[in-house]
Amino acid sequence: MIRSMFKLLPLLLGLVFIAGPSYAGDRVKLPELAPAKGDKCVEPTDVMRRDHMEFILHQRDETVYGGIRTSKHSFAECINCHVTPRADGSYPRVSEKDHFCASCHSYASVKVDCFSCHADRPEKAIKRGAHGHSHASFKNFDVDTAQHRLAYKDDGSGITAQAEGSAQ
Repeated sequence: MIRSMFKLLPLLLGLVFIAGPSYAGDRVKLPELAPAKGDKCVEPTDVMRRDHMEFILHQRDETVYGGIRTSKHSFAECINCHVTPRADGSYPRVSEKDHFCASCHSYASVKVDCFSCHADRPEKAIKRGAHGHSHASFKNFDVDTAQHRLAYKDDGSGITAQAEGSAQ
């Protein structure tokens, strides 16, 4: 009896390894993405899925350190194209599962920290104040930089920045 069990063990293990991955794939639902507004993305889909962060970081460095602004891999252009309105006309926020970025990032368990500074909706969806700042995403927050700490406050008449001291 024991010998017959040992003879069946490799067969059973083989079935588990063969059937396991295909069965697991059927259980995991991939994120559903709303179609983008444009006709074609700036890069092929498989390249963007794999390397979008490299494009964003490169664009950031070119803009911040070199003063070079282009729209090809611009983060704002990605948001303007890929974050589309819902049926009721509202735009999803990054904290909601139907936001373009959040849908894949939550699926992959990757934290999205871009939106602590950047807008998570297209420019046209953001209500602007008298000074051109977004009141919707730029209320009250602090920014720590290498040189100083800034506190941004919105008192209703506009947003002001005040230096609170220098970092050592």
